[in-house]
Amino acid sequence: MELLLIFFSINTRVGLSNYLKEEVTLDEIINSSKLVDNLDVICCGELVDNSSELLMTSKLESLITKVSSDYDIVIIDTPASLAASDSVLISEYCKLRLVVGYFSKTSTKEIMTLKKIFLKNDIDITGFIINGIDEKSSVNCEFSHYTK
Repeated sequence: MELLLIFFSINTRVGLSNYLKEEVTLDEIINSSKLVDNLDVICCGELVDNSSELLMTSKLESLITKVSSDYDIVIIDTPASLAASDSVLISEYCKLRLVVGYFSKTSTKEIMTLKKIFLKNDIDITGFIINGIDEKSSVNCEFSHYTK
């Protein structure tokens, strides 16, 4: 969250969890970037033990419906899908679902496990983004030209 503060100059202290716990209003969690025009960000808020319970409330659906009508593009970044069920719960409300994996660190087994989890929940994965491609180690790889 410190990177969000540095890159976008926004308040990272309150966010989605605070809103879902009804501690703050929607207006209080929407942060307009001082550095990037037309960019608003909602941070995760304080870490909670019951994130799945909070995400299963109707308040999340209402929030996503509201911001989807107010903004041209809404991007939702979730925790790692194999680490928490949050991404599966949130993806129900998303039109496009992209999975991000790290080159040479995300295993085929992890990708297949994730695919099974999403299929079990009737959620389609739109695409896969490979992050952190190293030009030197990807020379023999069919997508090595994307590193240039």
